[in-house]
Amino acid sequence: EAYRAAFRQNTKVVYCETPANPTCRITDLKGVAKAVDDFYGNRESNPDRPWIMVDGTFATPYHQRSLDIPGVDVSIQSCTKYLGGHSDILAGSVSSKSPQFLHGLAKVQKLVTAPLNPMDSYLLMRGIRTLDVRMQRHGENAFRVARMLEEHP
Repeated sequence: EAYRAAFRQNTKVVYCETPANPTCRITDLKGVAKAVDDFYGNRESNPDRPWIMVDGTFATPYHQRSLDIPGVDVSIQSCTKYLGGHSDILAGSVSSKSPQFLHGLAKVQKLVTAPLNPMDSYLLMRGIRTLDVRMQRHGENAFRVARMLEEHP
């Protein structure tokens, strides 16, 4: 409902961060996509429909694949955090399945961004190689903490 109340005819982007950092609040992405479609129509019927962008940094692509959710157009990740894994790079990623969005993104990249240098690219790949085991351990540890908290209220 909060999203619907914020919609305007000139809205260009509906931005979600889920889970939100630091509160870990979860946004119902299917619900957001439905609200956007109900208000603006889908992209096929309305090419000016706002882009639904999701920052899934805190969940990582290991736990949340935003682009697999119907209606989500853009996935954003801070590669500096979990993907890099060692706090030794400054990087980010923007992904989309939309050729229209990617075309516009390519123009912006050429004008105002810099690609990762070879060393930072190597460091990011090093972090991604261990993402699987790090996320498994995070999940196992979180489960243990949750169980302990349940047993000791």
